[in-house]
Amino acid sequence: MPSCRTARYAAFISATGGTFPERRHLFALANTFMIGHYDHVVAWADWAAQQVESWPDTVTPATTHEAQVRDMLAPGRAAWQAAGHTED
Repeated sequence: MPSCRTARYAAFISATGGTFPERRHLFALANTFMIGHYDHVVAWADWAAQQVESWPDTVTPATTHEAQVRDMLAPGRAAWQAAGHTED
């Protein structure tokens, strides 16, 4: 869910044109980016909390949770390979 401030500003710009109506199109671009950014941060925080639930501490999972760590890195490896790279 977007921050209340960003959502409120989107409603304000839509209703009034904002403080600089001639720049409303630019505010709309930036506002849409920020809403997406906030949504991503919230989704990442939820995901990260689930990932660390089973960790006994922040040091040992490097060796005790190798499969989980490898799974967490899978999207990065896939993006690297999709860009045409073959080396690890």
